[in-house]
Amino acid sequence: MIIKTSRYNYLSKVQIHESISTLSDNINGFTAQLGQDPFIQSLGFSGANSNSDIDFSLPQLQFWVGSNVQEIKQSFTHWEPLLLPLKTICHNFLMVVKESAVHEEVHVHQGVHQCSFPLGSTCHMIILTCCNEIVPQTQYAHNRLNISIHHPTTLNKLVDGSTHIQLGLCTL
Repeated sequence: MIIKTSRYNYLSKVQIHESISTLSDNINGFTAQLGQDPFIQSLGFSGANSNSDIDFSLPQLQFWVGSNVQEIKQSFTHWEPLLLPLKTICHNFLMVVKESAVHEEVHVHQGVHQCSFPLGSTCHMIILTCCNEIVPQTQYAHNRLNISIHHPTTLNKLVDGSTHIQLGLCTL
């Protein structure tokens, strides 16, 4: 039995249009101001010759992490308003994806539940709701979702008995 539930209303077309306009108008705006920050520039220039992520052993990163806590807070305080519009847009789009979820109660027998997705669908978000006495572990590959249930303190797989969880699959 599938029960459609929702905590949020769908975003209006106006809000989505405004988000797309904001992204279009500020295509380089989010990164341009951050790119002028001396610390971020130093990280970017050190990794400019490589195709990999930032190396956490970079001297300037280690110096910054080991610096005064107030200096670190000041950096984040400076960066946060620059990223706020992007954070709002991401939040709005995630709410749209979350609203598309179909929630169903699934029976997890001997600590495992498996399900398949229809061919051609793309899973954008998996929402699991369960009690605090279990820890779910999910694996998603080749249009299949595997859920295993574990004990919260030992993280051993629970194979005795069965439990119910709420599973929400957001596919578009």
